[in-house]
Amino acid sequence: MAKAKDPSAWLQKACTRDKNTPRGEFLTPQGNMASDSYRMHVANDLPPAPAGTLPRGWVDVLEEFRRMPLTTRVSALALAQAARAALALGAEDRRRKYAPVTVLRLAMNGRLVCSAKHPDTGEVCATFGDGDEWRGAWHTTKGRTWQDVEVIQYFHEGPDQEVGVNPKFLLDALAGMAPVVSAAADKYRLYLSDGIHEACIMAMHTG
Repeated sequence: MAKAKDPSAWLQKACTRDKNTPRGEFLTPQGNMASDSYRMHVANDLPPAPAGTLPRGWVDVLEEFRRMPLTTRVSALALAQAARAALALGAEDRRRKYAPVTVLRLAMNGRLVCSAKHPDTGEVCATFGDGDEWRGAWHTTKGRTWQDVEVIQYFHEGPDQEVGVNPKFLLDALAGMAPVVSAAADKYRLYLSDGIHEACIMAMHTG
């Protein structure tokens, strides 16, 4: 997965599209940070906001996430493929204005287990381990045919971790990150970092 070329555009992904929000700070990035109250993107390759100008509590929230031990390293591609599969389950729902979100559940232990279910379209589950091969689309150029193949990287230490998140938020976060990310999770949140860009995503109820 290629890293987003424009970190400012990546920050904008975390801003709300609700123009009627009373919280103007959620509409545009604030320095090198952006949030819609459900997630936060931080681009450390951009200048930070001037001291004292950030919305109240943003720095405290970020520091709380940063204190979470990064016990997992995983290929962003594995997370992205799982998020796309979860979104596909609810594709028809998104045609309606107030459709519920299909939750993507991530369980990180000896292997990464990604699952989602929908009452009408069924469920998906993908399991990734270190060294697994992901095989993607086939291509043909000048009579030569080949398939996209990537070897998944995955490492986890410490206690098992599990969290349910909005798959669209996860895809937005990964769009600005390196091919391998570090992660930490508990039942309330997911934190991702590639050393330059950080994303904090609040958990959703998984039922």
